[in-house]
Amino acid sequence: MTGFQILEHPEEHGQGLQTLEHHCHLFGHPPWMLAGDRGVHSAETEVQALAAGVEVVAIPAVGKVSPMRRAVERTRRWRRAYRWRAGIEGRIASLRRDYGLRGCAYHGQDGMERWVGFGIIASNLRHIAQAQVIKKAKKQGA
Repeated sequence: MTGFQILEHPEEHGQGLQTLEHHCHLFGHPPWMLAGDRGVHSAETEVQALAAGVEVVAIPAVGKVSPMRRAVERTRRWRRAYRWRAGIEGRIASLRRDYGLRGCAYHGQDGMERWVGFGIIASNLRHIAQAQVIKKAKKQGA
């Protein structure tokens, strides 16, 4: 997890583009995929993401969709990218369950940001350590 934002009044529109911009700033290139839920969808988000170099934008359209859009959302590539969201939701659930994000021990906006940041750092360290163990095991087995 490379970033987070605590919103006072959650508004999902525009978050897809903010995330894309953050990723490009950190890594110097766009991700191959951008996935999100219906609240993130807008035609502008999809057009700008594709123009930036994202190969698959897997954000379902809101409301009644055209037959062309329905065909896009039924492609194998789009569905695989959209299923990536399950991992995102699982990571959020893990942060709540395993890293203390069910409740905050600090007060105020700064305290909340600190608490969430510590939880994310701990989670990232665990994932890095697990990846290193797997890498080491593969190297020894080869």
